[in-house]
Amino acid sequence: MRVSKEKAAENRQQILTAAARLFREQGVSATGVDSITKDVSLTHGAVYSQFGSKEAIAAEAIRLALRGSKRLWQRLAERKGAKKAFPAIVAEYLSREHRDSPGQGCVVAALGADVARQPQSVRDAFTEEFKDALEFLAGVMPGDDPSRRYEDAIAAFASMAGALMLARAVNDKTLSDLILKTTAKRVIDPSNLHRAARLFREQGVSATGVDSITKDVSLTHGAVYSQFGSKEAIAAEAIRLALRGSKRLWQRLAERKGTKKVFPAIVAEYLSREHRDSPGQGCVVAALGADVARQPQSVRDAFTEEFKDVLEFLAGVMPGDDPSRRYEDAIAAFASMAGALTLARAVSDETLSDLILKTTAKRLIDPSNRQRAARRS
Repeated sequence: MRVSKEKAAENRQQILTAAARLFREQGVSATGVDSITKDVSLTHGAVYSQFGSKEAIAAEAIRLALRGSKRLWQRLAERKGAKKAFPAIVAEYLSREHRDSPGQGCVVAALGADVARQPQSVRDAFTEEFKDALEFLAGVMPGDDPSRRYEDAIAAFASMAGALMLARAVNDKTLSDLILKTTAKRVIDPSNLHRAARLFREQGVSATGVDSITKDVSLTHGAVYSQFGSKEAIAAEAIRLALRGSKRLWQRLAERKGTKKVFPAIVAEYLSREHRDSPGQGCVVAALGADVARQPQSVRDAFTEEFKDVLEFLAGVMPGDDPSRRYEDAIAAFASMAGALTLARAVSDETLSDLILKTTAKRLIDPSNRQRAARRS
């Protein structure tokens, strides 16, 4: 008896849906075609006429499952809005309901280790759909730097999948719940800190109240204080995060330009109109240097520790062969850049503001200026 195209398409979808659930519940290797045919009440011939092999079923079922995860995240983004979607995704992923429903949940946590043992076609299907899910997640991560958001998405996805696997593996319910809760807190914290760091740079530490932060991250005061304990602690960690972000930006420039050519690129990026006009996303030294000087010891300690680390990196890409001289040059260069950026933002004359950026950049980049300065010293 011939099967209509409509019925064949229905059978195909039924097979894939059942296979995706069975694979996640039992593993790809442990799930035979017999199990699938029994679940969908079809003959082996009907199944093989659709796919040809178990390998083909696995590849398509994994595609279906990963697309399902992405669709769920898209619906959350539609309900919450793109800026608030990430915490909602984390909360859903690291929920008890997700942990207790492996057959309907994320294929990464359910099958990651098993997929690594599958044939190339299955791994190719997994990789292609995983990349697509990762791109979507990167699109809802906090921050304005696309490459940084992509890296953050990788780290978040890895943390969530690892936590879900562990929470399912342990036979201690209290520990399982703690794994989910602790990981969710740690994964979401950076997004809250990114927003706090932006508010501090835009408004100043002293002028930014906890009310502003809770409103921006859509959390209660209790939720924020349970994570940090005080505004002082938020400020310290947000400043650490911001300075590390500056260092990572320079590291990426060094990877693209090469160590010997990166200093002019750093100066050009730092003393650009774009940086001047985006204080909430830019260097925390120029945005908050004067304000940090008025903060408690713990905030200044965090600032100093991370600033030293940034300074070490800058010294490593300064021209010259004498390490101690390069370190001094890095201090002078950073002081010049931060001072120029502060002035360029402060003056109300745009022509003068542009001239401050341009002149300072020229003096820092022009080798003859550095050589004359060296002779005078």
